[in-house]
Amino acid sequence: MAVDRANDASHCTEGALDIDIAVVPFPDVGLPPGVECGPALNSMEDREKFFHAVQLLSEPFDRFLAENRPDAVVSDSFFNWSADAAAEHWAPRIVFLGSSLFSRACSDTTVRNNPVEAAPHDPDALVLLPGLPHRVELRRGQMMDPKKRPLHWAFLQRENAADQRSYGEVFNSFHELEPDYLEHYTTTLERRAWLVEPVALASKDAATRGARDGPSPEADGSKHWFDTKPEGSVVYVSFGTLSISRCPSSVSSHAASTCPARTSSGSSAARTSRSRNGCPTGLSALNRCS
Repeated sequence: MAVDRANDASHCTEGALDIDIAVVPFPDVGLPPGVECGPALNSMEDREKFFHAVQLLSEPFDRFLAENRPDAVVSDSFFNWSADAAAEHWAPRIVFLGSSLFSRACSDTTVRNNPVEAAPHDPDALVLLPGLPHRVELRRGQMMDPKKRPLHWAFLQRENAADQRSYGEVFNSFHELEPDYLEHYTTTLERRAWLVEPVALASKDAATRGARDGPSPEADGSKHWFDTKPEGSVVYVSFGTLSISRCPSSVSSHAASTCPARTSSGSSAARTSRSRNGCPTGLSALNRCS
């Protein structure tokens, strides 16, 4: 449906090309039918099978490049093999993961420097992520220990190395949201970055999600609440698109844990989370600790 809308809109633009979809069968690695994406994985065994299936996609992807000879390739970091495949077919590879510049900068310094290695073994010990525009610390217990998960750590290293070899990266962000990390990414890390702003506007209606003619009606309440707050006084907290809230109380408890810091700083907060059925709960439940 989104592709049809895009094609209909592009017909008014001279020289615009239609969007087409080529379906590649998902490799049979013993996963249940329909389990073909990260959020659908319910066990470590399924995750290992999924990782294996992702590697098997490299062969049909290489055939697709040979048959279609694209001018460029945009692929998820998860498909680290696509960097070399694109290079073999003389197509620049551009990365798109969907996360923020801040998140990517934190991941990059973690993989490059492995700060956990020199940290105390206490799970509550604070670990500094070096080389970032701001002081960022995580508890050791929140971070992956490469010695305990060597295969996963090796995968992250391959993923990061492939991203560095790529032509650049597209971010679902905008300059005003994280200017320091755009500067860090392009100047310190010397990588190209394109910010495309929010790719899809919020909507509970799947049929209209992603439309560019404005947000859904339920956004009005959130906009009104934002308008009552002074500029620079709201902290936005997102639990991520891959984090699933199995019950409302778990989201509330996580949000409540940030209340003391927000109260002492004089900030208000808006939080978003993802429900078990995969739909974002959005900003309808605004956490007003102010």
